[in-house]
Amino acid sequence: MSEKGVASYYENTSPGLRKDLLTHSGEKFDDSLLTVAVPQSRWKELKKKKLKVTSLDTGRSVEVRVNDSGGFEKYGRSLDLSRAAFEAIANPAKGLTNIEWEVVGDEEEKERQEEIGFKEAFRKARASGVAEFVWKGKSYTTKYRGE
Repeated sequence: MSEKGVASYYENTSPGLRKDLLTHSGEKFDDSLLTVAVPQSRWKELKKKKLKVTSLDTGRSVEVRVNDSGGFEKYGRSLDLSRAAFEAIANPAKGLTNIEWEVVGDEEEKERQEEIGFKEAFRKARASGVAEFVWKGKSYTTKYRGE
């Protein structure tokens, strides 16, 4: 299901933003990444989701990762894109663009699947008596503390 609205952008040099600004997800804000802030009222629903945002003014689309939230809804905006994401779909000199957006991915589900994969690899290695195993390029031990 897609939604329509208006998007703006924010960047490291936006008035009132500190250089060491942390996003709602706890990571350092970087306006060169393809990220988006959602309204605070929708954070729990949309955190760690991947959105496809299409400018209805230009027809261009970008996929962004939700990592922040803000109070911009009171100004009539649906999303606040990073500068890089906004530049991918519209001219930053305009400041706003009419958009349509939808959820296209779920980072939380991906993380859950990764954890399941790791636990399964660990279980198989331990059951076969292997002391160490490699998973996704990293080496792990199957020994517990005190063994």
